[in-house]
Amino acid sequence: MARVSNGATLPYLQAKGGHADVGAAIGHAFRGAIQETVRSALLQLHQDGLGEDALHERMAPAIDAAERWTPRLVTELRARADAAQVSFDALAYLSAGGLPPERPDRHGCTSLASRTAGGGVLLGHNEDALVPNPQELFVLDAAVTPPGAGEHRFLALCYVQALPGCSAAMNHHGLALLMDWLPDPDARIGLPFDYLSRALLELPSIEAALDFLERTPRGGGGNCLLAHGDRIVNVELTSTRMAVVDASDLGFHAHTNHFLDPRLATLAGEPQADSLPRLARARELGGRDLTPATLKALLSDRRNAPDSICRERTLGAFLAHTTQGFVEVCWGEPASATWTRHTLFLPTREIPSP
Repeated sequence: MARVSNGATLPYLQAKGGHADVGAAIGHAFRGAIQETVRSALLQLHQDGLGEDALHERMAPAIDAAERWTPRLVTELRARADAAQVSFDALAYLSAGGLPPERPDRHGCTSLASRTAGGGVLLGHNEDALVPNPQELFVLDAAVTPPGAGEHRFLALCYVQALPGCSAAMNHHGLALLMDWLPDPDARIGLPFDYLSRALLELPSIEAALDFLERTPRGGGGNCLLAHGDRIVNVELTSTRMAVVDASDLGFHAHTNHFLDPRLATLAGEPQADSLPRLARARELGGRDLTPATLKALLSDRRNAPDSICRERTLGAFLAHTTQGFVEVCWGEPASATWTRHTLFLPTREIPSP
């Protein structure tokens, strides 16, 4: 069960510098949790007949793809492994979701985006896990300064063993990203999905994100709910296909863990049973002009339990506003958790008086 005592707040880490500096900061800050997660993963892999030499061979094609397309992110992850004193291959395996990931019976998260009356988009995300361990979750406030480039700042809900961007995040451009697991009927070797989503955090717009997703050889499936300014764009991905829906005019979009595009849904086969009721409930409760309070109530909803939006394995939740510049996070189930607010940038628009 994902249980955090009432009043506890998510561990918060500020990191600044090059990609290696950010990776090392995470590795030092969460060394114990990373070591425990890697130990558990290596034990399970050993029980499945996969030793460390075989793991290295298995990971090599994915790491080669990451070295080609996102070399700075490989540097970032290597620095985290070195600082945490763990195997890079094991950490790379965990940050690639496994190759290929197993199809779970119940897995994944609920993501929503709502255009607000004062302008901009309010986003909400519940982070669930197949094996819930709240100690793996933290919030990262990163200011990354690549050589020869400007500073890239973002706030992200993160796992100690995975690259930032695999859950929910927003950068200083106001580009927000919510990720949901999807099966991949076109599985192939390519850029692992966590590298893909991490790379999006350094982009300035939805157009730049779509361009990167389209031209990059991908190795995995997933859903990206993107928002920037007043725009809401959802992207369902397999290794070889993209389905893009612009929900800006509708003003609301929700996604869980099954394909909504008819062709991709047919290719993927039967959806996991818990995803359908979560999406139906999110659509029932959601819409335009949600407020932080109403969105938190939605993320706390337990109708249809255990297949509800909020569940016993909900590790935390995330809110962000694309023009007001704030991010809110909580540790544990959102109804009883303590929320903390972080300012990423000053509001880009004034909110009219009520």
